[in-house]
Amino acid sequence: MKSLHDRLEKQRAAARETTGTAAQRIAKLKTLRKQIGRWNNDNQIVDNKSLYDAAMKWANRLAASPTRAYSALKQVVREAV
Repeated sequence: MKSLHDRLEKQRAAARETTGTAAQRIAKLKTLRKQIGRWNNDNQIVDNKSLYDAAMKWANRLAASPTRAYSALKQVVREAV
């Protein structure tokens, strides 16, 4: 029968294999940031008077876009973080 220490070490090794190193995770996040920037989904700053119009414009663009692609993007972000 395996000891608790052996089981914990096996779990830690499996976790290291799936998450990768910190440098790998940072590289994934940087790549993801560049991709999101190319898709023109960056944050923007607007004044109070034009906030509603800007929000509606963004919402209409989002509603007209491929929802499965956004779902896949969200999954990639969850895995990268």
